[in-house]
Amino acid sequence: MSNRVETIFVVLAISVLVIGITATVVLTLCLRGNAALPDVDTTGAVSQSKTAELTSEPTLTTGTDTEYSDTETNANSKDTETTEDSAEITTAETEDTAETEKETEATEVTETETDVVTTAPEPSSVTLQNPTDVDPSLPMIALTFDDGPGNYTERLLDINVRATFYVVGTQARRFESTILRESNEGHEIGVHTENHYYLTKLDYDGIISEIVPLRTWLYSVTGTLPMTVRPPYGKTNETVLAASTNEEFILVRWSVDSLDWKTKNADMIYDEIMNNVFDGSIILCHDIHKTTVDAMETVIPALLEKGYQFVTVSELLSFREGGVTTGVVYKKK
Repeated sequence: MSNRVETIFVVLAISVLVIGITATVVLTLCLRGNAALPDVDTTGAVSQSKTAELTSEPTLTTGTDTEYSDTETNANSKDTETTEDSAEITTAETEDTAETEKETEATEVTETETDVVTTAPEPSSVTLQNPTDVDPSLPMIALTFDDGPGNYTERLLDINVRATFYVVGTQARRFESTILRESNEGHEIGVHTENHYYLTKLDYDGIISEIVPLRTWLYSVTGTLPMTVRPPYGKTNETVLAASTNEEFILVRWSVDSLDWKTKNADMIYDEIMNNVFDGSIILCHDIHKTTVDAMETVIPALLEKGYQFVTVSELLSFREGGVTTGVVYKKK
């Protein structure tokens, strides 16, 4: 019995040894011969390993993905804020440009620009308001103020010399009481258009819409139809001249520029006017600037001392031109 048990254990031991040796040999041969390994479910591990190898980045978890999306959202939000800032800057630059353009009326301009010309009747004579207490034998000047009325116009009126106010529609409607005072105190009110656009950049209908409604409104307020128009920036062309003839108004520029729009300095405004004034001058100023009104408090007494009469533009043209005609630009040099 004892011998049989021993024999069985020996056989089992030999069998285990043989199986182990055989398995070792087979595995060695497989590895040397690049044989496929037995099937093992390693797809997930291989996929993650391969992804990491190709991207050189760790596989992102759901939490990381969400954080990354937030980063994109923040970036888009920042872009939006930048765009809004750019829009604000652009608006500010546009306003600055518009203000700069508005302050270029002193530049010499041509009367002919390429534009479609509307056929108009022959220019005709226009009767301006009757001259008042003007002595044609004495030197005279016409002070003109553009772009108002404004916050300083009433103070300017307190100085109490005759002037011509070329008003902008958007301002005039805000300061209707000032318009009435200007009219009641004997000043001339002229048209400086509804919105201060370049008339030379508009077609005929656009030009009419900038002038006629404002003339009509001023007539309804003051009882006097404005007969003179100052085109913004002094610019005119054949279409503007045609509108002048059709609607029977007179186009007026200037002969002396105070440069108040540029210097905004009362002393410099004073010097510019006093150094360039002459008999028959049409002087360009702007009553929307405080410095201009400051300057007038010294300019006007100095001009009176030199013997100048202050007249309206219509009075000046009546005496110095002997009458006026539509379709012509007056600046009295």
